[in-house]
Amino acid sequence: MHRNLRAVQPDPKTKSQSLSSAWAPQLLLFALFFAGLMLLHAPLLRLPYFWDEAGYYVPAARDLFLTGSLIPQSTPSNAHPPLVMAWLALAWRVAGYSALVTRTAMLALSAFLLLGLFRLSRMATAGNLPVAWATTVLVALYPVYFTQSSMALVDLDRK
Repeated sequence: MHRNLRAVQPDPKTKSQSLSSAWAPQLLLFALFFAGLMLLHAPLLRLPYFWDEAGYYVPAARDLFLTGSLIPQSTPSNAHPPLVMAWLALAWRVAGYSALVTRTAMLALSAFLLLGLFRLSRMATAGNLPVAWATTVLVALYPVYFTQSSMALVDLDRK
């Protein structure tokens, strides 16, 4: 009976190998989505900030970048969660303060969204890869998503 319990318990090496092999395709898909978004947005990556970017998100993220304060000093504070601003401040800390870095950081988030959409559509269609690919490509090319995917803003409060 003692041997049967050992046979049922998974080997830690096997478990870590299967976990790392499960991450490889996801990482490859993320890289593919990120590269595709970067190529599609290449002519637009150096555009100046506009709309809510220039009015709230970038100044709030810059305040966090410069002072470390979650409460913006150069723009009126509002109820937006600081996660996007913290993400941008981290990107600027790593790669420097520029519109190119801002847009690239936001496209990385967009690539994660497309990865999640791809996985969700595969699960919803019982593994139908053509439907998952079509769904992901159509969303990536949808004009509203395409436009806002590189912008430094959170579109949670839009009506």
